[in-house]
Amino acid sequence: MFRLRLALTLCVALFAGLLACEKVYDPDFWWHLATGDWIWAHRAAPRVDPFGFATLGAPWVAHSWAADAILSAWYARLGIEGVVLGKAGLVAIGFGLAHTLTVRLGASAASAALTLVAAAIAARFQFRERPLIVAFVFLPLFVFGLEKLRRGDRRWFAGLLLAMVAWANMHGSFFLGLVLAGAMCLEDAVESRPLRFSAGFFGAAVAATLVNPAGPALLGQILSDFSAFSVTRAVPIQEYEPLVLAEHKLFVGLAALTLVALVVPYRRFRFFSLVIFLVANVLAFRSVRFVALAALLNAMVLSIQLEPWLEAARQRAKTWARLASPVFFASTLTLAGGAFASALRQGREAQFGVGVNEARFPGAAVRFLKSVGVAGNLFNTWELGGYLLHELPNVKPLMDGRCLDAQLELQARLGAMDAAGLEHFVEEHDVQGAILSRTDNFADFFAISPRYQRVFFDDRAVVYLTRARAEQAAAEGVPMMRFLRPESYDYQYLAALAAGPNAAEVESELRRAVEASPTSFTPRFLLGFFLESQGRPEALDHYEAAVQRNPSFAFTHYQLGARAAKVALSAGQGPRAVGILRAAIQAREPSEDLGLLLGTALQQSGDLVGAERELRAVLASDPHRLEAVVNLGFLLVDSAKPKEAVPLFQRASDENPQDPNALYGLAFSLQAAGDTEGAITAWRRFVYTYPDNPWTPKAWSFLHDLKCFK
Repeated sequence: MFRLRLALTLCVALFAGLLACEKVYDPDFWWHLATGDWIWAHRAAPRVDPFGFATLGAPWVAHSWAADAILSAWYARLGIEGVVLGKAGLVAIGFGLAHTLTVRLGASAASAALTLVAAAIAARFQFRERPLIVAFVFLPLFVFGLEKLRRGDRRWFAGLLLAMVAWANMHGSFFLGLVLAGAMCLEDAVESRPLRFSAGFFGAAVAATLVNPAGPALLGQILSDFSAFSVTRAVPIQEYEPLVLAEHKLFVGLAALTLVALVVPYRRFRFFSLVIFLVANVLAFRSVRFVALAALLNAMVLSIQLEPWLEAARQRAKTWARLASPVFFASTLTLAGGAFASALRQGREAQFGVGVNEARFPGAAVRFLKSVGVAGNLFNTWELGGYLLHELPNVKPLMDGRCLDAQLELQARLGAMDAAGLEHFVEEHDVQGAILSRTDNFADFFAISPRYQRVFFDDRAVVYLTRARAEQAAAEGVPMMRFLRPESYDYQYLAALAAGPNAAEVESELRRAVEASPTSFTPRFLLGFFLESQGRPEALDHYEAAVQRNPSFAFTHYQLGARAAKVALSAGQGPRAVGILRAAIQAREPSEDLGLLLGTALQQSGDLVGAERELRAVLASDPHRLEAVVNLGFLLVDSAKPKEAVPLFQRASDENPQDPNALYGLAFSLQAAGDTEGAITAWRRFVYTYPDNPWTPKAWSFLHDLKCFK
């Protein structure tokens, strides 16, 4: 039995650890790293903002200072790969510890494994390189330790207080440790037990949180931060938003099952469990930042609450005793398999592996800023600031992603300014340039400001420099940007430029953008669209390159599967169109034309059987798709099945008498089927109805041959 429990514990830990092996994609990672670097450089925790040029000296309670310092030292020794593996190790330890301690509190090893695997999947979106990760270790430790204290094991008293000191200096989630201690006090009060010990521990735990560089200010800041969500009024921060049920179905299901297990107990009701369930889940439903920790608590509580039910079932049915473990094991494997299939899927924000997900950060834009030697104050989008702190030590960003009161107030103030106010702000602070995401509202100001020049862009950001600095860079051989407007997601303006007198210069700008940012999707796509607008087959090469760089972005946002396939088909490149279309269909590109195009591409490639299969599938889902009817008809003629094609063309012609393709196909299929009279009648209708159609000369030729033959 011990070996089975140990094996399940190791499996849960390994599963959670592997699930946490994701490349760095969280922008907050970088400002935590920069904070750790600052701490080592100054041998102190910051008390005021040392980073933002407009908020320097503003009060700051750095509640994760110790974790940031550890992160910095770890990164310096082991690099980014070591950071990712270290994070995965902490997650593995946390979930393995949760399984071990939950079983020791009375849960069965199999049910605890199943619920914790579900919790790991629900919590996965917060397996990031942040100080929050330590809470996955501290939280189960506190649940178990408090339960041991309640049962009279005083050995945990000092250990939990030391753990609280460490937790309070690493992350603000230590607040949940106080909630757990408070729940123990409430349970003693409700059940009329002496409060002296539990209240004493709660008071000692509160005192332990004061052992930090900020003293009592830390607890005040955390209580305010964890209970107030008005921050979203200044900056739309996703993790502060209320939980959306459709996006966290597994967590909601886990919470619902836990609630049922609590309110319909088989044996004695546990007030302690109900309190921590309510607090954790109320916080989670109000703000998604608490979902991961609430999922872990739910899993522990649920597996403990289920055990009396499972034990009763085992007593009543011996068959259940034999089947319970295999059922839980199979369910756990199913959940785990689905989670890993999702983890390995291409195009996800979180990518399985170690290192950095470069597509999430403006690496090319930052390299450009380094190449031109930019220093001083830089206006930036909120989420890009941390990356700038780490990559550009000579630059002072506007803000860096910290929920610092001064930065939130600054963001709100800037958002209320008009163009004149912004001009005054950038002049007052001697702002040397800006690096903004393409969706940033401030991009419109910098795009038209006489003070700044657009100079560079990649997938994540657009760069602007003062005109004086841009002219200096141009004199040093750095090409500037005159025509491109990358901050606009409407790329149709390029079609007019492609036909205009400056087309050659526009093309040069696009090719320079591709060369400067070879791994970016956007420059490749824009060049492809420009060339397509000029009717140049080379567009296909750049569309394919864009797809390789970001398949998800290409297919789901730009519908590049259909666009590139049409270019390939017009150039007679059927096999290339097939490859693009299959990738687009796998990525679920939102286009109704993909199956139809794939059938056409397969036909052009000579795969008539595959083409017929695709076209019939299109008609099965949409029987009134006349274009598919006509295409299938021509395919059947090419496949030496003209008699099967005739009713298809007849149907298309009847339903849309104005379609020349349907009438031409009807005449052609009748002729191929040997119905001379019918073919002559159809050809006559075609040539007299469509005298100017490009196919009319061919139709006259067929008609002449048939009459002569007759």
